[in-house]
Amino acid sequence: MSPRLFSHKLQVRWGDVDRLGHVNNARIVEYFQESRAAFLQMDPLAINVVTRRMTFEFVRPIPAHEEKIDVSLSIGDIGRTSFTVLQRAFRPADAVCATSEVVLVAFDAEAGAARPLTRHERAHLIQYVDTGTHIPTPRHRHPETRHGVVHL
Repeated sequence: MSPRLFSHKLQVRWGDVDRLGHVNNARIVEYFQESRAAFLQMDPLAINVVTRRMTFEFVRPIPAHEEKIDVSLSIGDIGRTSFTVLQRAFRPADAVCATSEVVLVAFDAEAGAARPLTRHERAHLIQYVDTGTHIPTPRHRHPETRHGVVHL
């Protein structure tokens, strides 16, 4: 079975744009969070998590005139209590603007501690496991970058 990508479309808001005329990097981080939340709350998953680690790479700016951004999401590693979410934000012309790699831990709020992923949760996440062909991440640099520098 080939992996699926979760896709979440977002509207660029006037307040997201900074004085330089592009979407502020902090807002892009919020776009990633909004997309992860939509993925985590969809049936049948609906899992409570806490964030262990987040890394971001900002590849190119999102100009103020862009109206829509698409955030794609797949799953990297799946551990006993945690899993890695791989994301990329891109413009409609398919230009990657930013990538994210986030390690999330399944969390039991009553116990206040990490808990093992259930078989059901694991089975759902496996459907979105990235084979290394869909979403370049900060750990796996983009072909258009070299040493983190954008070459346009």
